[in-house]
Amino acid sequence: MTTNAPLRIVGLLGGGVIGGGWAARFALSGIDVKLYDVDPEAPRKMGEIMTNARRAYSKLTLAPLPTEGTITFAKTVEDAVTGVDFVQES
Repeated sequence: MTTNAPLRIVGLLGGGVIGGGWAARFALSGIDVKLYDVDPEAPRKMGEIMTNARRAYSKLTLAPLPTEGTITFAKTVEDAVTGVDFVQES
């Protein structure tokens, strides 16, 4: 199936180094993220990743970024992928 519809919400499985980077990229592009990670420290780590990503993005462009998307932590894989436009596994 091919579509040109914009992404509104992404289900992300894994929020480590790679997944955290994807979550930040999506959120800073105005896309909401439902993130599932087994690490109980994932919310704290994701906060640090977002702080670093915001700082980096501000140095990459003078163009204003869209309104930041939200990152919500899902309790299960099923919750993370239900009702999303795209699933990213990292």
